[in-house]
Amino acid sequence: MKTTEIYFEELGYMTANQCENIKKVMDGKTYMSFEVIYSNWAGNCTLGCKTNYEASESEIRNFFLGTLISNMAMMIK
Repeated sequence: MKTTEIYFEELGYMTANQCENIKKVMDGKTYMSFEVIYSNWAGNCTLGCKTNYEASESEIRNFFLGTLISNMAMMIK
């Protein structure tokens, strides 16, 4: 099974704490079973994800971002 790894440079840099919070919301969720990853270079983190789901990079990217936005919006009360 092929693992696809995608980084979201377009979101800009985040803190490790922000990435860890996103990890709590998204790890193992949905049928794509995402693993949230991030690179940390001197406190500047770039968010990414891994999945074994068979789909195009574009489909995975769009689904991850859409699901993330939806989950974060549901957390706001």
